[in-house]
Amino acid sequence: MLWLIGCLEASGTLREERSETREGPLDRLLMQGIDEVFQRQREHFDQQSSLGDKALERWKEKQGTSPSFEEEHYAEGAILVVLGLNSRQQRPRRGVTKEIRERIEREAPEVVREVQT
Repeated sequence: MLWLIGCLEASGTLREERSETREGPLDRLLMQGIDEVFQRQREHFDQQSSLGDKALERWKEKQGTSPSFEEEHYAEGAILVVLGLNSRQQRPRRGVTKEIRERIEREAPEVVREVQT
């Protein structure tokens, strides 16, 4: 439902319908509820995104050497999955071996827990 409302809001459909018709008390209450849900979702996303940035920085600090671009990219995706901002990890780039993937996927939840506490 939120996705559909978001699409309608982004397309301007909801604004057009509101301006063309009279708003009753129920319409205003519904729109207020939708606005509150979107605000909470934005706040949650911003908070999780900030945690993701901190977790990635913490992960980089914990590496003995400077991680490659591929490793850093994969670690960022793994952290976003742990935080629930991505539903699944993207396919790794060629430079990320199975061993690197497994290591990063073990480390991601650890650094997220560290920055959440």
